[in-house]
Amino acid sequence: MENRKIILTGAPLLVAALLLWPLWSVVLPAMTDYPAHVSALYVQIHAHDPVLSRFYQTEWEFVPDLASEILVPLFATVVPFLASVKLFVSLGLVMWVAAPFAIQYALYRRVGVAALAGALFAYNADFTWGFINFYFATGLALLIFAAWIATEKYASFLRTAAFAAATIVLMFAHALGVFLLTLLLLFFEMVPVDNDRRGSLVRRLAVVAEVLLPAALMFLFLRPAAEEAHHVSFNLINSLPARLNAMMQNDFDTTAYAAITVLAALVIAGLWTRRISLHPRMFAVLSALAVFCLFAPSMAGGGWGMHIRFPAVLCLLFFAAMDVKLEDRWRTALVAVVVVLAAVNATTLFLSWHQQDKQYAEFRSAIDHLPPGSKLFTVLDDKALDGTDTRMYRHMAEYAIMDRGIFVPLMFTTRGQHVVHTRSEYEPIASLTSSQGHEAPLAALAEFARGDFRADKNLSYLNQWPCNYDQVIVVHLGKPQSPVPDLLRLERAYSFFSLYEVVRPNACKTEVIKQVRAG
Repeated sequence: MENRKIILTGAPLLVAALLLWPLWSVVLPAMTDYPAHVSALYVQIHAHDPVLSRFYQTEWEFVPDLASEILVPLFATVVPFLASVKLFVSLGLVMWVAAPFAIQYALYRRVGVAALAGALFAYNADFTWGFINFYFATGLALLIFAAWIATEKYASFLRTAAFAAATIVLMFAHALGVFLLTLLLLFFEMVPVDNDRRGSLVRRLAVVAEVLLPAALMFLFLRPAAEEAHHVSFNLINSLPARLNAMMQNDFDTTAYAAITVLAALVIAGLWTRRISLHPRMFAVLSALAVFCLFAPSMAGGGWGMHIRFPAVLCLLFFAAMDVKLEDRWRTALVAVVVVLAAVNATTLFLSWHQQDKQYAEFRSAIDHLPPGSKLFTVLDDKALDGTDTRMYRHMAEYAIMDRGIFVPLMFTTRGQHVVHTRSEYEPIASLTSSQGHEAPLAALAEFARGDFRADKNLSYLNQWPCNYDQVIVVHLGKPQSPVPDLLRLERAYSFFSLYEVVRPNACKTEVIKQVRAG
């Protein structure tokens, strides 16, 4: 028994350390949205920088997506800036690792190897895409849910008030964290238990409503208007592979097939031999979340990726709800298997991030000579890339904001969703919504220079780009490049991109930023 306690105490710490290792082994982790978040946080912390303040300003308002905006500046008072962002991400990952243990203990008053397996889902699409505020809020929501289960026999006004306060904190972290908590609490309370002292179903749901009401009122009446906030889009069939792949990933958009296969085989064997069972009070929660994961929209509330944000939560809860009956020797063997899977996932991620970190370093070195106050954007050489996924370079240019005080149009500055905004005079050449947040194809630059947006109406920030930008990055991943417009003069070709200077036509009026937004 003593050995079992030692193993189940040390194993979670070891798994957490393994999963954190890649994050702290590189300068810049290769998460798609990470550079955009980092640059916005840098602008927020350096709000009085004379160069950056030309382009951006911080305007505090009730935006239910502020976890990093609140915590990173606090961390940055005691550690270097980039370390403060990693510290924030690390805190989110640790909560994801701790959550299955906390929930399983709340359900059974003990923990087992299933909770350890649930911790593997801390590597998921939310993590590799760099949805850092949502990732943090989800981990927090899961811990609040565990506390809700553990304290149910202490039902009182004080308990309700405490959870209402926690839900308000969760709302400030990210609104979708409150959505997740709402789903968990509602469906958990729908299941009665023997000698239930919580009252009738109506009473139980009324208590949940009391907990959620303050945050709901804040969301409804204090949230500022946001672009595309009411836009909802579904793509159920085509997005099904992405929903499944989002469960566990060991690199950007790369499913950890080995770990998932091993865990699936062990679960099937356990169910077949009846050594695995699920807590009866979790069936409704798991069923409701599974339905949502299958039918969630791809875009809602002004943000993309709703369909890939929750499958990992479902898997984590499934393992947290699991009771495994095994002899100690088999339990120890399974702990070893989970630790090995964590090590494999972490090593795979480290190798990928280590290579991409070199590329980010190359880019940061390449722009070292650019004058502060320049304006830069990224295009893709689609012909050279031939379908290669380049989303890891989508926001790479945003590091120029931090390093050189350069304007980049794809930084996250959407009003109603972020507190750092593009100044009004530069909004015509900025991406202002999720739909506009992607790079341009090289072949369409000539059309955009003429103000012709038949190629992509969401790229209006490139309208007459020769008049508004100073440099262009062309991503080609080292393959033979396609011809570029005559208005671009090559400064230097690098291993995976080329840097061009914009030759400004005589017809441009350089003394003002043109108001050229389409429609």
